[in-house]
Amino acid sequence: MTPFLSESFYLTLLPIKMSEERKLLLLILLTICLSLFIWKAGSPEYIRGDTYDYLTIAKNLRTYGTYSLSSQGQYPTSYRLPGYPIILYFFVDYWPDSAKWISLIQLLMTCGVVIATYLIGNRLFNLGDKSIYPAIFVLTDMTYIIYSRAILTDVTAAFF
Repeated sequence: MTPFLSESFYLTLLPIKMSEERKLLLLILLTICLSLFIWKAGSPEYIRGDTYDYLTIAKNLRTYGTYSLSSQGQYPTSYRLPGYPIILYFFVDYWPDSAKWISLIQLLMTCGVVIATYLIGNRLFNLGDKSIYPAIFVLTDMTYIIYSRAILTDVTAAFF
């Protein structure tokens, strides 16, 4: 067996002899640093594709009290599920650039998903020292991190 396939090789990639609290703290710091880097370094376009629909529905709920995709809120829609626009309802129009802050909140939810992955692996499946690996796999899934910048349902669905 080559050293790249042995379990002992993978166990040497991280300092395994750390306490659970230190591993969790390290994981939290890595997640926050990577998330904030992606958030700052990425394009400033938070609104793209389906995001426009979600934000329009949330703004129409706040302004006109209707679940609508139309600009004046006059035609109700059943095109989008109501869960995510209702969550956005609480954040839309409270800040000057609400899309930017919603994106930041989603990055914090991403951190919560990574931490939950670690805790589930450690406490539910009794992975012990190896419980940090699934969390690192989630942390380094770049599509998940990049999608957390756009205002889409992916991160919120994983978090809740």
